[in-house]
Amino acid sequence: MFKEHEGTGMPSEMLDENTGTNIVYLENHNANTDIWLIHGFTECSDSLKGIFDTSIAKQCNVFIPDLPGFGKSRFEEKYFDLNNIVTLLEQLISVYSSGRPLIILGHSLGATIATILTAKLDNVVLFLNVEGMLVEDDRDARSLTKASEFDDSVKFVEYMCSRLKTGAESNAFVKRYLENIKRSDPNIIHDWAKSSTELLAANHIDLLYKSLKCQKLYIHGEYTMSRLELEHLKKAEYERVIIKEAGHWPMLEQAGEFWKIISEILSEYHG
Repeated sequence: MFKEHEGTGMPSEMLDENTGTNIVYLENHNANTDIWLIHGFTECSDSLKGIFDTSIAKQCNVFIPDLPGFGKSRFEEKYFDLNNIVTLLEQLISVYSSGRPLIILGHSLGATIATILTAKLDNVVLFLNVEGMLVEDDRDARSLTKASEFDDSVKFVEYMCSRLKTGAESNAFVKRYLENIKRSDPNIIHDWAKSSTELLAANHIDLLYKSLKCQKLYIHGEYTMSRLELEHLKKAEYERVIIKEAGHWPMLEQAGEFWKIISEILSEYHG
Protein backbone atom coordinates (compact mmCIF):
# COMPACT_ATOMS: atom_id res chain seq x y z
CA MET A 1 0.00 0.00 0.00
CA PHE A 2 2.82 2.39 0.87
CA LYS A 3 6.12 3.16 -0.81
CA GLU A 4 9.18 1.17 0.17
CA HIS A 5 10.98 4.18 1.71
CA GLU A 6 8.28 4.73 4.34
CA GLY A 7 9.34 5.29 7.91
CA THR A 8 12.40 7.38 6.99
CA GLY A 9 11.10 10.44 8.88
CA MET A 10 10.46 12.26 5.62
CA PRO A 11 6.97 12.46 4.09
CA SER A 12 6.19 10.59 0.90
CA GLU A 13 3.48 10.98 -1.72
CA MET A 14 1.15 8.41 -3.22
CA LEU A 15 -1.64 8.56 -5.76
CA ASP A 16 -4.81 6.69 -4.88
CA GLU A 17 -5.52 5.34 -8.35
CA ASN A 18 -9.20 4.61 -7.68
CA THR A 19 -9.98 8.25 -6.91
CA GLY A 20 -7.10 10.16 -8.48
CA THR A 21 -6.27 11.65 -5.08
CA ASN A 22 -2.72 12.62 -4.19
CA ILE A 23 -1.88 12.01 -0.53
CA VAL A 24 1.17 13.27 1.33
CA TYR A 25 1.84 10.86 4.17
CA LEU A 26 4.25 9.56 6.76
CA GLU A 27 3.80 6.09 8.22
CA ASN A 28 5.19 5.08 11.61
CA HIS A 29 5.06 1.36 12.28
CA ASN A 30 4.73 1.85 16.05
CA ALA A 31 1.95 4.45 15.86
CA ASN A 32 -1.46 3.44 17.19
CA THR A 33 -3.30 6.54 15.94
CA ASP A 34 -3.73 8.11 12.49
CA ILE A 35 -4.18 11.82 11.87
CA TRP A 36 -5.83 13.17 8.71
CA LEU A 37 -5.45 16.85 7.88
CA ILE A 38 -7.93 18.53 5.51
CA HIS A 39 -6.68 21.72 3.89
CA GLY A 40 -8.68 24.89 3.31
CA PHE A 41 -10.19 26.72 0.36
CA THR A 42 -7.82 27.10 -2.65
CA GLU A 43 -5.03 25.45 -0.64
CA CYS A 44 -3.38 22.04 -1.00
CA SER A 45 -1.41 19.72 1.27
CA ASP A 46 1.52 22.17 1.26
CA SER A 47 -0.30 24.45 3.71
CA LEU A 48 -0.26 21.76 6.41
CA LYS A 49 3.17 20.20 5.88
CA GLY A 50 4.48 21.94 8.99
CA ILE A 51 3.23 18.90 10.90
CA PHE A 52 6.17 16.88 9.59
CA ASP A 53 8.58 19.07 11.57
CA THR A 54 6.84 18.26 14.86
CA SER A 55 6.76 15.40 17.34
CA ILE A 56 3.33 14.49 15.94
CA ALA A 57 5.07 12.91 12.97
CA LYS A 58 6.72 10.51 15.42
CA GLN A 59 3.49 9.71 17.29
CA CYS A 60 0.98 9.15 14.48
CA ASN A 61 0.58 8.01 10.94
CA VAL A 62 0.00 11.28 9.06
CA PHE A 63 -2.14 11.74 5.93
CA ILE A 64 -2.76 15.00 4.05
CA PRO A 65 -4.80 14.57 0.86
CA ASP A 66 -4.97 17.20 -1.87
CA LEU A 67 -8.67 17.86 -2.34
CA PRO A 68 -9.95 17.36 -5.93
CA GLY A 69 -8.81 20.05 -8.33
CA PHE A 70 -6.01 21.27 -6.05
CA GLY A 71 -2.42 20.20 -5.62
CA LYS A 72 -1.93 17.04 -7.66
CA SER A 73 -5.43 15.55 -7.31
CA ARG A 74 -7.79 14.92 -10.19
CA PHE A 75 -11.12 16.73 -10.39
CA GLU A 76 -14.40 15.16 -11.48
CA GLU A 77 -17.72 16.90 -12.01
CA LYS A 78 -19.33 15.23 -8.99
CA TYR A 79 -16.90 17.09 -6.74
CA PHE A 80 -18.61 20.42 -7.37
CA ASP A 81 -20.82 19.23 -4.48
CA LEU A 82 -18.88 19.26 -1.21
CA ASN A 83 -20.93 16.36 0.12
CA ASN A 84 -19.15 14.20 -2.43
CA ILE A 85 -15.81 15.41 -1.06
CA VAL A 86 -16.90 14.05 2.31
CA THR A 87 -17.74 10.73 0.67
CA LEU A 88 -14.34 10.70 -1.03
CA LEU A 89 -12.54 11.23 2.28
CA GLU A 90 -14.60 8.48 3.91
CA GLN A 91 -13.50 6.15 1.13
CA LEU A 92 -9.82 7.06 1.52
CA ILE A 93 -9.94 6.65 5.29
CA SER A 94 -11.60 3.25 4.93
CA VAL A 95 -8.69 2.16 2.73
CA TYR A 96 -5.71 3.61 4.62
CA SER A 97 -6.94 3.88 8.22
CA SER A 98 -9.57 1.18 8.54
CA GLY A 99 -10.44 0.42 12.15
CA ARG A 100 -7.74 2.69 13.58
CA PRO A 101 -8.28 5.51 16.09
CA LEU A 102 -8.39 8.80 14.18
CA ILE A 103 -7.56 12.41 14.84
CA ILE A 104 -9.03 14.82 12.27
CA LEU A 105 -7.74 18.36 11.72
CA GLY A 106 -9.50 20.64 9.27
CA HIS A 107 -8.71 24.22 8.29
CA SER A 108 -11.25 26.78 7.02
CA LEU A 109 -13.50 25.14 4.40
CA GLY A 110 -11.61 21.95 5.16
CA ALA A 111 -12.88 22.24 8.74
CA THR A 112 -16.47 22.48 7.49
CA ILE A 113 -15.91 19.33 5.44
CA ALA A 114 -14.11 17.69 8.36
CA THR A 115 -17.01 18.42 10.74
CA ILE A 116 -19.38 16.46 8.52
CA LEU A 117 -16.77 13.74 8.04
CA THR A 118 -16.17 13.38 11.78
CA ALA A 119 -19.90 13.07 12.42
CA LYS A 120 -20.05 10.15 9.98
CA LEU A 121 -17.13 8.19 11.42
CA ASP A 122 -17.24 6.17 14.63
CA ASN A 123 -13.46 5.88 15.16
CA VAL A 124 -12.57 9.59 15.54
CA VAL A 125 -11.20 10.29 19.01
CA LEU A 126 -10.26 13.96 18.57
CA PHE A 127 -11.36 16.69 16.15
CA LEU A 128 -9.37 19.91 15.74
CA ASN A 129 -11.34 22.64 13.98
CA VAL A 130 -9.05 25.41 12.76
CA GLU A 131 -10.84 28.58 11.65
CA GLY A 132 -13.88 26.68 10.33
CA MET A 133 -17.21 28.48 9.94
CA LEU A 134 -19.91 27.00 12.17
CA VAL A 135 -22.87 29.34 11.77
CA GLU A 136 -24.73 31.05 8.96
CA ASP A 137 -23.48 34.65 8.90
CA ASP A 138 -25.61 37.25 7.15
CA ARG A 139 -24.23 40.14 9.17
CA ASP A 140 -20.49 39.95 8.53
CA ALA A 141 -20.70 37.67 5.53
CA ARG A 142 -17.42 36.55 4.03
CA SER A 143 -17.27 36.76 0.27
CA LEU A 144 -17.95 33.02 -0.08
CA THR A 145 -21.47 33.51 1.22
CA LYS A 146 -22.26 35.84 -1.71
CA ALA A 147 -21.73 33.12 -4.32
CA SER A 148 -25.43 32.42 -4.86
CA GLU A 149 -25.90 36.02 -6.00
CA PHE A 150 -23.74 35.38 -9.06
CA ASP A 151 -24.72 33.34 -12.13
CA ASP A 152 -21.30 33.66 -13.73
CA SER A 153 -18.29 31.98 -12.08
CA VAL A 154 -15.77 34.42 -13.54
CA LYS A 155 -17.76 37.40 -12.26
CA PHE A 156 -17.88 35.86 -8.79
CA VAL A 157 -14.11 35.32 -8.76
CA GLU A 158 -13.64 38.93 -9.90
CA TYR A 159 -15.84 40.02 -6.99
CA MET A 160 -13.78 37.95 -4.53
CA CYS A 161 -10.55 39.41 -5.89
CA SER A 162 -11.88 42.96 -5.61
CA ARG A 163 -12.72 42.41 -1.94
CA LEU A 164 -9.27 41.00 -1.23
CA LYS A 165 -7.24 43.55 -3.18
CA THR A 166 -6.85 46.14 -0.41
CA GLY A 167 -5.96 43.55 2.23
CA ALA A 168 -3.48 41.91 -0.10
CA GLU A 169 -1.51 45.16 -0.37
CA SER A 170 -0.62 45.07 3.32
CA ASN A 171 -0.85 41.38 4.27
CA ALA A 172 1.33 38.76 2.62
CA PHE A 173 -1.01 35.93 3.58
CA VAL A 174 -4.07 37.63 2.09
CA LYS A 175 -1.96 38.25 -1.02
CA ARG A 176 -1.11 34.55 -1.11
CA TYR A 177 -4.81 33.68 -0.85
CA LEU A 178 -5.62 36.13 -3.64
CA GLU A 179 -3.00 34.55 -5.90
CA ASN A 180 -4.35 31.07 -5.10
CA ILE A 181 -7.83 32.18 -6.16
CA LYS A 182 -6.53 33.61 -9.43
CA ARG A 183 -4.79 30.31 -10.23
CA SER A 184 -7.82 28.16 -9.40
CA ASP A 185 -10.62 26.99 -11.68
CA PRO A 186 -13.36 29.66 -11.30
CA ASN A 187 -16.07 27.00 -11.61
CA ILE A 188 -14.68 25.11 -8.61
CA ILE A 189 -14.34 28.35 -6.63
CA HIS A 190 -17.93 29.37 -7.39
CA ASP A 191 -19.55 25.98 -6.81
CA TRP A 192 -17.66 25.23 -3.61
CA ALA A 193 -18.60 28.66 -2.28
CA LYS A 194 -22.28 27.96 -3.04
CA SER A 195 -22.06 24.45 -1.63
CA SER A 196 -20.42 25.62 1.59
CA THR A 197 -23.10 28.28 2.07
CA GLU A 198 -25.79 25.63 1.66
CA LEU A 199 -24.08 23.44 4.27
CA LEU A 200 -23.99 26.32 6.76
CA ALA A 201 -27.69 27.13 6.33
CA ALA A 202 -29.74 26.97 9.53
CA ASN A 203 -26.46 26.57 11.44
CA HIS A 204 -26.33 22.93 10.36
CA ILE A 205 -22.54 22.66 10.79
CA ASP A 206 -22.72 24.05 14.32
CA LEU A 207 -25.38 21.52 15.25
CA LEU A 208 -23.15 18.74 13.96
CA TYR A 209 -20.13 20.13 15.79
CA LYS A 210 -22.08 20.40 19.03
CA SER A 211 -23.28 16.80 18.75
CA LEU A 212 -19.89 15.21 18.03
CA LYS A 213 -19.19 12.38 20.46
CA CYS A 214 -15.42 12.67 20.27
CA GLN A 215 -13.26 15.25 22.03
CA LYS A 216 -13.08 18.49 20.07
CA LEU A 217 -11.21 21.77 20.14
CA TYR A 218 -11.72 24.98 18.15
CA ILE A 219 -8.55 26.87 17.20
CA HIS A 220 -8.51 30.33 15.66
CA GLY A 221 -6.27 33.31 15.03
CA GLU A 222 -6.52 36.45 17.11
CA TYR A 223 -7.64 38.71 14.29
CA THR A 224 -9.93 37.08 11.72
CA MET A 225 -13.12 35.80 13.32
CA SER A 226 -16.32 37.55 12.26
CA ARG A 227 -18.20 39.24 15.09
CA LEU A 228 -21.06 36.75 14.84
CA GLU A 229 -18.75 33.72 14.80
CA LEU A 230 -16.77 34.99 17.78
CA GLU A 231 -19.93 35.82 19.73
CA HIS A 232 -21.25 32.36 18.98
CA LEU A 233 -18.06 30.62 20.14
CA LYS A 234 -18.23 32.52 23.43
CA LYS A 235 -21.93 31.87 23.92
CA ALA A 236 -21.63 28.17 23.09
CA GLU A 237 -18.67 27.91 25.47
CA TYR A 238 -16.78 25.65 23.11
CA GLU A 239 -13.31 24.79 24.28
CA ARG A 240 -10.96 26.85 22.14
CA VAL A 241 -7.41 28.07 21.72
CA ILE A 242 -6.48 31.49 20.32
CA ILE A 243 -3.25 31.82 18.34
CA LYS A 244 -1.82 35.26 19.13
CA GLU A 245 -0.71 37.58 16.32
CA ALA A 246 -2.37 35.33 13.72
CA GLY A 247 -5.21 35.65 11.26
CA HIS A 248 -7.05 33.05 9.19
CA TRP A 249 -3.95 30.96 8.42
CA PRO A 250 -2.34 30.45 11.86
CA MET A 251 -0.42 27.37 10.66
CA LEU A 252 1.46 29.69 8.28
CA GLU A 253 1.35 33.09 9.98
CA GLN A 254 2.55 31.79 13.35
CA ALA A 255 3.74 28.35 12.29
CA GLY A 256 6.02 27.72 15.24
CA GLU A 257 3.41 28.60 17.85
CA PHE A 258 0.59 26.84 16.01
CA TRP A 259 2.36 23.51 15.60
CA LYS A 260 3.76 23.72 19.13
CA ILE A 261 0.23 24.02 20.48
CA ILE A 262 -1.04 21.19 18.27
CA SER A 263 1.89 19.01 19.39
CA GLU A 264 1.17 19.75 23.05
CA ILE A 265 -2.51 18.91 22.61
CA LEU A 266 -1.70 15.59 21.01
CA SER A 267 1.03 14.83 23.57
CA GLU A 268 -1.50 15.33 26.36
CA TYR A 269 -3.94 13.10 24.52
CA HIS A 270 -1.38 10.32 24.00
CA GLY A 271 0.10 10.80 27.41
